[in-house]
Amino acid sequence: MNSPHTTQNMTQEEVTRLVKKEVLKDKEVLAAILFGSFPQEGFSDIDVCIVLYPGKYKNLYLSEKRLNLMVALEDFDIQIFQQLPMY
Repeated sequence: MNSPHTTQNMTQEEVTRLVKKEVLKDKEVLAAILFGSFPQEGFSDIDVCIVLYPGKYKNLYLSEKRLNLMVALEDFDIQIFQQLPMY
């Protein structure tokens, strides 16, 4: 399925601009961290970690937020910081 936000042939700057555009729609987002192979030339995938402002979030709410971002940014691997395991 081709989404309007595919990463094929996008530059790092275009990807960064797209992620910023999507996450800024959500007022609970404090930061978005692009990691994995993305900082390198010829990145193969794009990993994004969304950090929300401090608060008490239910896990179901965070999962819904993640799914909504996964729909908007189909070719991206989206994680919500508050759902990541802490070691």
